[in-house]
Amino acid sequence: MSRALLTRRRTLRSGACHLGKFLSLAKSPCVICVLCSLWFHPALNSLSGASENHARNSETVDGRSQRAEKPADYAGAHVMEQIAEELEALHKLSKDALVRVRAQTPIGILNGTGFLIDDQGHIVTASSLLPEGGEVAVEYNGPEVSAHVVGIDRPSSVALLKAPLADVKYLKFRQGVAIQAGTAVVILGFPFHGDSSPLFTLASGQDRALPDGRMLCASHLRMNIPLTPGMIGSPLLDTRGSVSGIVTGTAAEGRLTYALPTPALRRVLADLQEFGRVRRGWIGVELEERRSLETGRPLMLVTKIYPNTPAEEYGILPGDVIVSLDGREIHDRFDMIEAAFHTRVGSQVPVLVLRDGQELVFHITIVERPDDVPFVESRPAQGLSRAVYQAAP
Repeated sequence: MSRALLTRRRTLRSGACHLGKFLSLAKSPCVICVLCSLWFHPALNSLSGASENHARNSETVDGRSQRAEKPADYAGAHVMEQIAEELEALHKLSKDALVRVRAQTPIGILNGTGFLIDDQGHIVTASSLLPEGGEVAVEYNGPEVSAHVVGIDRPSSVALLKAPLADVKYLKFRQGVAIQAGTAVVILGFPFHGDSSPLFTLASGQDRALPDGRMLCASHLRMNIPLTPGMIGSPLLDTRGSVSGIVTGTAAEGRLTYALPTPALRRVLADLQEFGRVRRGWIGVELEERRSLETGRPLMLVTKIYPNTPAEEYGILPGDVIVSLDGREIHDRFDMIEAAFHTRVGSQVPVLVLRDGQELVFHITIVERPDDVPFVESRPAQGLSRAVYQAAP
């Protein structure tokens, strides 16, 4: 027996031993442990290499090389089957909370996905599906019914609907640590006119601006995959079926998919439910991004104080450098936009500034920012590309 074949058999035994442990993990709702174990474990990754080496070094019969056949009980197949089973279980667990959303527009019917968040018929979807003044209908376990628009927030691409639905199932929001890059996620929606379907992928990163430089209203999760038409507005689920965000659109000619994470989504929904719109927080300053002459790092400089605002009342001055807002460190305009996004009107937050080399803390009550006042001197993003399915009216 050749040395290559002996090496391959030892590798298979080692891989099977580790897979026994990994498959026991797969019985839990968390699929990522199994997937990562299969993907990165050296004993498993060496299976294909050992097989190829054996094939190259095998003896020839009648001048022809004899390729080693993959064993019928190939260890990786069991893991992939387990992943498929877990994905299907997650789909069955969550699909009854999905709602198909249709909106009548001048160019035809826009189709997308929404999801229920309570037993009162509140539905979250993407605002790009909803034209101004258009009719909106939803389909949930039966014929279409008209839906009432509770509120729309274009900057975050989120809309909240309410429909007269009974005996509904709804999804719960993820608690605790937010989704990080490299985490397994599942997009669950209605591709084209088909039935609900899960899309398994990884969160590739968090972006605060689109590839073309346009700023987002808050950090978005990025998935390096195209989005099937009809799945705009889909929930982004973690491997336990909790909502980790909402799919808001695509960028880079459809090659990237973006989702607003749950912490930002819940902040938007809180305002939409209470006021029908999102009230943006403000302290009454105009900011400009500069470079520190000492370190060369960016900083946010106060260039103007608006009259009759909290900043004037509490004593912030032009020339002050904003160091932190409500405990969030501020280094550039992206940090400032992110921090301001999460501050709610009426709350009192600490604002740390640097003035003449000294740090000062002001406890300022947040007010609503006027629509005609820019928060930072930069052109904001006008929204993400829509990934919707257009049908004839």
